[in-house]
Amino acid sequence: MDITLSDFFNSRKEFKQLDLTLDRISNALTDIGFSEKSLGKIVHIAGTNGKGSTAYYLAQMFRKDGCNVAMFTSPHIDDITERIQYNLENINYKDFQHLFHKDLNIIKKYALTFFEALTLIAFDFFSDKNPHISIIETGLGGRYDATNVLNKKIPVITTISQDHIKFLGKNIYKIIEEKIAICKDNSDIFIGDNKNFINAHISKLLPDKKLHFLNDLENLETADINFSLSAEIYKFITNKEIETKAVNLKALPCRMERIGNFTLDGAHNIAALYRIQKSKDRYDAVIFSCTNERDVKTSLNILKTKAKKIYLTKIPDNDRSIDISNIDIDAVYKVKDPKTIIDSFLKQNKLQKVLITGSLYFCAWCRKYIKGAV
Repeated sequence: MDITLSDFFNSRKEFKQLDLTLDRISNALTDIGFSEKSLGKIVHIAGTNGKGSTAYYLAQMFRKDGCNVAMFTSPHIDDITERIQYNLENINYKDFQHLFHKDLNIIKKYALTFFEALTLIAFDFFSDKNPHISIIETGLGGRYDATNVLNKKIPVITTISQDHIKFLGKNIYKIIEEKIAICKDNSDIFIGDNKNFINAHISKLLPDKKLHFLNDLENLETADINFSLSAEIYKFITNKEIETKAVNLKALPCRMERIGNFTLDGAHNIAALYRIQKSKDRYDAVIFSCTNERDVKTSLNILKTKAKKIYLTKIPDNDRSIDISNIDIDAVYKVKDPKTIIDSFLKQNKLQKVLITGSLYFCAWCRKYIKGAV
């Protein structure tokens, strides 16, 4: 049986050490003969929230025009092949395995990280397709993200907030600097929905760039904001207005996704939870879980404004899940197994609106369970 990429990295713990450099991926791409010209026009997206949705909306816009579109995003919900798409179709698993084994010696040679190996495989796959446009999402930060080997591109900065503090720190100004490092020697930069002080700092750091800011976002839902950003990029590239609306395009799994009476909306940081708080939707109950480095108490206090019943649970089969036994917050029900909570709502005769949120890993697990149970 062929070893998978996940198995390979799970067995080599040394590759989990994060040494911030672009040298490894640059050398690996040189070895396979990669040229970024093979990716067509490149849109490179960094930010804290909204990257995946912006990428997905933009890909759909260009597909409606008949363009061949490559898209590299993360994380995945059901299968690792979701991260590498061509014309909105996941890479075939056999093709993924073939490229992994084809590039395996190079992965070993340069001791690539998990994400660097995925980037190598994705760019190798896309270069044979010669797409009209490639939409590439960063994995972490920007400056030393593996995707930042790309030079000639249209940089996009979505919403910026604190996240991945272990690697990016707590200083929001330093986080901004890490994100905008993808801009490089490119003149036009697109900026998503950010607080005024963030936009002001970006303007200060990039005085010689043409910054495209979004306007009139006050009453828009998150999906409409991401759509608006995608529409502005589309207009810039094509010189025409998009002829559709957000509701006519598909949303990503676990992004305001509705399955029966459940709404799944991954919100892995405080800024994303505040966006949920601002939305018009109300729920009978919220089920929440996250990884152990997150601010659980603040998260739950935000969610208390959305429903009368708040359930805190674990992420099944995840070593990084929070330990709910050490958390005590008023008016929050602690249930170790999320199956118990989900089953209780599935069995009720009265239809209740339930929001499942927090970690995307958690939302993905719940999605699989609900689809199997419904």
